[in-house]
Amino acid sequence: MKAWDNYWNYTLTETAWDNYWNYTLTETGVPQFIMRFIGQYLCTAPVIGPIIADFLDASNGYDPYTDDPYAVPLLMAKGMQFVSSKIYLQFGQFILDARFHQFDYGLKGNVAHYGQSRAPDYPLQQIQSQNMAFYKGNNDLLGDETDIAILVSKLQVNLLADLLVPYTDYNHVDFGIQKHNNIYLNGYAFDPQSIKSRGFKYQKYKVTTDDGYNLGIFRIVNPYWRGETKPLLLWHQLAFSSDIWLFSSPGYLSPNGVYSEQNGTLVNNCGNSLTSNIAFTLSSCGYDVWLGNTRGNRYSNTHQNPTWDKLWNYTFTETASIAYIGHSMGTTSMLTLLSLIPDFERHIRPIILLAPIAHLSNTGSIVRLFTPLVSILHRLVAPLGLPQTLMRYIGQYLCTQPVIGSVCAAIVYEFVGYDSYADDPDLMPTLVAKALDNVSSKIYLQYGQFILDGRFHEFDYGPEDNIGHYGQPMAPDYPVDKIRSKNMAFYVGNADLLGDITDVQKLVSRLRVKLLEDLLVPYADWNHIDFAVNKHTNRYLNGRVVGVLDYVNAIDSYSTVLGNIFNTINENTDNTRYGL
Repeated sequence: MKAWDNYWNYTLTETAWDNYWNYTLTETGVPQFIMRFIGQYLCTAPVIGPIIADFLDASNGYDPYTDDPYAVPLLMAKGMQFVSSKIYLQFGQFILDARFHQFDYGLKGNVAHYGQSRAPDYPLQQIQSQNMAFYKGNNDLLGDETDIAILVSKLQVNLLADLLVPYTDYNHVDFGIQKHNNIYLNGYAFDPQSIKSRGFKYQKYKVTTDDGYNLGIFRIVNPYWRGETKPLLLWHQLAFSSDIWLFSSPGYLSPNGVYSEQNGTLVNNCGNSLTSNIAFTLSSCGYDVWLGNTRGNRYSNTHQNPTWDKLWNYTFTETASIAYIGHSMGTTSMLTLLSLIPDFERHIRPIILLAPIAHLSNTGSIVRLFTPLVSILHRLVAPLGLPQTLMRYIGQYLCTQPVIGSVCAAIVYEFVGYDSYADDPDLMPTLVAKALDNVSSKIYLQYGQFILDGRFHEFDYGPEDNIGHYGQPMAPDYPVDKIRSKNMAFYVGNADLLGDITDVQKLVSRLRVKLLEDLLVPYADWNHIDFAVNKHTNRYLNGRVVGVLDYVNAIDSYSTVLGNIFNTINENTDNTRYGL
């Protein structure tokens, strides 16, 4: 048995390194059998129970939802576990001197322990992780918002999330026991958590563009795939982030590498049985899936030189990015890139565009009602979007209410088109919670210009300013006729109010290359958002997408074999005999 001093003599510094708790001086806690008695008997008593609940409220913050008759007794029964007395003392020191520091042994003791009279601060500025997310309660008496803001100000890295839970009475203990966490907290999973929860791993990268934007890029890693992989980049639609690819059709990757959805009843075999979520389906089939984020959204909202003008002054010309599968705005950016730099098609095979957006004159979406603002706001350079906390509150709280939920769905349908399959009770609240992420005002204005003038062109600054930008009074069309790629496939929805069939066919008529596929999804109510979140994409879309990918991969493999044969001939023969 360890000596008393060796067993309980530890501070917060040691807990960062040793999970066995082998350093402390005095134990502080209450025996578990006593806590079980308090929780199971006293806390359930008519008079004593409310008193204990009031004590918890005074310690953690009041929340009427914690008046659950089962929560408080269980919480007390599991509480007051043994921990070193020095942990409590160290937290007390934090309160008294308003610093986050190593244990303060007093002047002489500090000199002996640290070589200085003052206990040193923990060097928060040395934290390098780019994968941290903070969640705060408005009524948390222990984790006060102001104290957390001081902590955040000392960090030198960006957080994945810094969220105030959108419920006024959310207290300290609610994070663990609140029975409504499904509304207020659990639905706020960000890319890493959404990926890990399905059995995959992830990697996060920061890519800095030539003009200084820091783009957050995620990589889905299939830990069980042992064969070769082919890189594939997914790019999201307007006003969303890469999250749009991750929350539909819950599933799980088993330890034997098999991905399934619908509680295991839909199993992906990468052939005649495909699952619905395109990102995880492709990763489970050996694709090296990367998730891009357009400048300005929650994962790409920093700049090397973050002046207002540099952060938000961009149009489609600047957002063109390499993408294998793009949806909505992801297709616009790719078409822009291929038009302006035709040679770039050599690096992209294939290019799959879901709901291609270029011409918009026939759109039936409610966005048409906002086009009168285009001429009024054409000089506006600002982020357009709503705060993430507000959208999460609307999505996870308001849109889950019986009447308001129907209103939420009706508004979404006016933008993207109606689909009865989208009446999934879990889908719409999450979709709304993830929507209206920040993007440059000029992107919305440029789309508005496409609607008004029926052309697919660079940003229109007005006749005078256009001369300064382009050397002509009219903003030039993107030259889609210069696109050279013969590895493009278009997929269109019959009920898509944004990617109207007539507008897509106008785009196709301007191309001088033949498409690998130009498919109207074989479902009458397929709308704009269905490409990313419809739970039946395995039935209507994914088979065609995987077919195009396999087709191009087969051609690439065949070309590689031929190339190896010719290389062998070149190395082992007199090339002049073959005219090589």
